Amino acid sequence: EHLFNPKTIDLLQESLINGDYAKYKEYSKAIRNDYHVTLRSLMELNYPVGGGIPIEEVEPEESIVKRFKAGAMSYGA
Repeated sequence: EHLFNPKTIDLLQESLINGDYAKYKEYSKAIRNDYHVTLRSLMELNYPVGGGIPIEEVEPEESIVKRFKAGAMSYGA
């Protein structure tokens, strides 16, 4: 089973050629729900009803960025 198969490719091409947004939504639904071939498709995420965490609880940008490493690919990122 493949994520990109004749059905999904046909839906994508048809949506692009005809500028059909409804057909594109059909394509995106198909690759999200119909094929369980990626890790993401096997997970079920439960988001909080009221949204995410308050912005005040998010770490400041400067604090996050200083942990980035120039050699990230060497670390297996």
